[in-house]
Amino acid sequence: MTSHLFLAQIGPVQSFIAQARRTQDLYVGSQILSNLAVAAVHAAIRLDGFKPIFPFVENGEIYGGTSSHVFAFIATSDPREIAHHLQAALTAYWMEYYALPVRRELQRILGGGDWVKTFDRQAEPFKTDSSSGWMEFYWVALAYDATRHGEIYGQARRALSQRKMLRHFPQVEEPGIKCTLTGAQSALNLDWAKVRRGNPKIGDIVLRPNENLGTLALIKRLAQIVNPDETVLRFPPTDAIAADDPNLREDASIDTQGREVEGYLAVLHMDGDNMGKTLSGLTTLSLHQDFSKALAHFSSNVAPQVVKDHGGRAGRLVYAGGDDVLVLLSLKHALNCADALQRAFKSTIKSQMKMEMTASAGIAITPSNLPLDRALEMARKAEAIAKDHYGRDAIAIAEAHGSSGLRETGTKWDKLAHIHALQAVFANKQVSSKLGFDLREIAYAMQGGAVTRSMREAEMRRVLKRRSNEVLKDEDRKQVVQIVGDAVMMIAEDGHIPNPQWDEAANWAILARFLASGGKREG
Repeated sequence: MTSHLFLAQIGPVQSFIAQARRTQDLYVGSQILSNLAVAAVHAAIRLDGFKPIFPFVENGEIYGGTSSHVFAFIATSDPREIAHHLQAALTAYWMEYYALPVRRELQRILGGGDWVKTFDRQAEPFKTDSSSGWMEFYWVALAYDATRHGEIYGQARRALSQRKMLRHFPQVEEPGIKCTLTGAQSALNLDWAKVRRGNPKIGDIVLRPNENLGTLALIKRLAQIVNPDETVLRFPPTDAIAADDPNLREDASIDTQGREVEGYLAVLHMDGDNMGKTLSGLTTLSLHQDFSKALAHFSSNVAPQVVKDHGGRAGRLVYAGGDDVLVLLSLKHALNCADALQRAFKSTIKSQMKMEMTASAGIAITPSNLPLDRALEMARKAEAIAKDHYGRDAIAIAEAHGSSGLRETGTKWDKLAHIHALQAVFANKQVSSKLGFDLREIAYAMQGGAVTRSMREAEMRRVLKRRSNEVLKDEDRKQVVQIVGDAVMMIAEDGHIPNPQWDEAANWAILARFLASGGKREG
């Protein structure tokens, strides 16, 4: 029989994960998609002629026990039968482990009612006569020739990308009050107070009094409570992560000493560079499987350990799907953890595949009370900026603050040492906290071709002398001016950008002061 390379993706990814007001929503959403992908791969393993591409499968088991929402394999079954088989597996897993346990718990607490019909309609993962379905399942299949593995995989990847651009938009009729989390599905007509009282694990934290949820949002909230087969991992709330205090209560921004907590959350999103090109360049199935195993080792073993070692007490890994990583961190650990993750990624691929690969990251820095979906959007945008504007192998930061709005900046990874040098002099109060704003004025005032590099540098060092701490001895002041001046010059003269980026250096100086202060603003 003819073998086919089958490439598939389940979703929706970003909207399903990002529709989150609580960190627990975020984590459960990512876990649900990963577990659904695992169920689909387990179903694929039983197909005739199955050979895994990714995730890596050995002796019938998925390496690391997890899968990204994209998976690929070779099989001899008819592609349409494969798609039907996998879709049935996805439906069965979703209903058995998520939808039905929540439905049974609601019936135990509330009994029957009009809500049952709405719940059943909204829970259906794929289109039926009464439901438009919420789950996406895209797939392509190409006749497979082992001598053309890389070429065929590249064709499949491009075809899947084109298929996703042809998304259908079915008419969805959702009358009445909308879900306060998704804004799309109708809110279930439930006695929410009775639901909160009906299970001691629910209460006002899991279901807040001002929320009316649709079926998908409610399943995210309750699935790990009502299903004993699911591992329950409690994420600290955003205030606790921002304060690097995992014991901070979720229902109040008050620490254990009764002090009000004000903090900034760092959302880190990292992604491998040129991943599609790399995967298409793997010329044999064996090479592709080895690469899949290396990515699985990074996501299952390396990334969790890096976050544990460099993420502080409250830093949490939300997901690591191969090269794709999302982490929630306190402000003070964000840069170090990001740098450690990208170094670990490069090291893992190099040691296991003898290949040089890079990764780029975006970090969103937001007040801990900013809606979580907004912070996630900022982090993804920053990661795209790192790739597109800074030429990959880079980091970009989007910082939301007060009335000043949004500040964005970035640089190559190898420039972080200079950022740390700036942070150190601010932490030691060796220079004025106003320095970054002085550098910004220089950047804006000294523009145009008539302004030479030496003129700008001379003005910068003059300001540095004036802004250095008056109590410093002359020798110490000279050393501080040299350290800061060299750091600013190295950041500004980023080799991949044709012209010096003095405004970038100013933004980094402002950010370095902010990091050194632990998130305190000027005032």
